[in-house]
Amino acid sequence: MKNTSDSTFSSVVEDYVAHNYVHSRPITRLIQRELLDPRRNPWVCKPIAAVCATDVEQLVLEICDRPAPHQAMDVLGHLKRIFDFALRPRYRSQAGISFNPTAHLHPSSFCVRPTRRNIVLNEDQIRALWIAAGLLGLPLWAAFQIAMRWWAAGFGMGRSPIGPA
Repeated sequence: MKNTSDSTFSSVVEDYVAHNYVHSRPITRLIQRELLDPRRNPWVCKPIAAVCATDVEQLVLEICDRPAPHQAMDVLGHLKRIFDFALRPRYRSQAGISFNPTAHLHPSSFCVRPTRRNIVLNEDQIRALWIAAGLLGLPLWAAFQIAMRWWAAGFGMGRSPIGPA
């Protein structure tokens, strides 16, 4: 943070992103969209020391209600890390923050359960994955080959969609 007068939530988030996610555009976009947009986050311009657990809980519940429960959990994780970042000794005195309002908020508090998903690849996708894995080089490529042949044999495909054995 630049100075004590600039200890808003948004300034701390911008410092957090600059410090941790300079080269990660997907995470940066998520943070900008969910945490720095005043239409989605009403307390974006609030001093970080004034943000309370109720504010965080309300924001996460609004994302859950969209419905985007997994995105809500990602946002909660980033909020936890942002407040941990703000509590580092060199930022704590500038921000005037003395506790982490997300400390007692857990994904289980929001009744979000992981969803099991079954992904079934067609032959073209398997072939593309096989080719891409070839770029890994040895020994990873060999391990991938063995795993794919084992998988094909286990599903009784009769023939491997990736070529001859």
